Amino acid sequence: MNHLHRFQRNKLTIFASIFFLVSCNTTPPPTSLIVMNEDGSNLRTLFSDAEKSYWGPAWSPDGTQLAFSLHTTDKSEIYVAQADGTGITQLTNNGRSNFMPTWSPDGKIIAFISHEVGGDTNTHEIYSIHVDGTQETRLTSNEVWEYGISWSRDSQTILFGSERNGSWEIYTMNADGSTQTPLPIPAHGNSPVWSPDGLKIAFTSNRDGDDDIWVMNADGSNQKNLTSNDDWDDQPQWSPDGTQIVFTSYRNEIVNIYVMNADGSEQRSLTNNISSDVGIPNWSPDGNQLIFYAAVTK
Repeated sequence: MNHLHRFQRNKLTIFASIFFLVSCNTTPPPTSLIVMNEDGSNLRTLFSDAEKSYWGPAWSPDGTQLAFSLHTTDKSEIYVAQADGTGITQLTNNGRSNFMPTWSPDGKIIAFISHEVGGDTNTHEIYSIHVDGTQETRLTSNEVWEYGISWSRDSQTILFGSERNGSWEIYTMNADGSTQTPLPIPAHGNSPVWSPDGLKIAFTSNRDGDDDIWVMNADGSNQKNLTSNDDWDDQPQWSPDGTQIVFTSYRNEIVNIYVMNADGSEQRSLTNNISSDVGIPNWSPDGNQLIFYAAVTK
């Protein structure tokens, strides 16, 4: 893959383009939400509209609900629906564009990424809101990119990536946004996510020249590249039992959802070129299903 392809598939280029379209009151390309079995079988569309963009889906901890972003007239908002797609409710209405919701393990709060409509698309902050739409809180205020959100098992701490010091590093903060600190052993990267037992962190890093999926101990020690190649890999998510990691990968000039064992072995595509663009996979709590977004085929 040449440098042009790397540039075209770099996640910040992709997301900046989406946020730029939103800030210019331009509708992004339509995307659907797709559910499939954990082995890639039985694909079915949950939400799809040729004039709407559904994005960044996440199951609630009990598996009964979904959170996702939906692009409306001039911005994106966070919505919640039942797991079967019924009962859609708009959660945010803050005059900003809001993306990539992540549930706290106790099911009470959703954290998400937000940026000002019409503002600087290089600035993205982390917010939280209660699932009933109350107590919206801005957690970061750094005027830089924040990317990737993961909750600790006790719902008291948030893990995230930040570019606040000019390069990507992984940080933690309390659920109220206080005590924002880098890991004890610095980790260059973003898209971090704790393993189910809280002992390890999977994350994305480009320290070797391409975005790869890495894993390390929770304190930042023993950092290991799991997808060392010339491809673009991002958005890791642990399976509920901690034995597998699903992620988005751009290989052979097309993007697919991949899965691998937690040690990096047996990497395989689950979506097999179903769309020109897919991403942000998320496991159901029972580990039997995956949900992700996909570009609508016209």
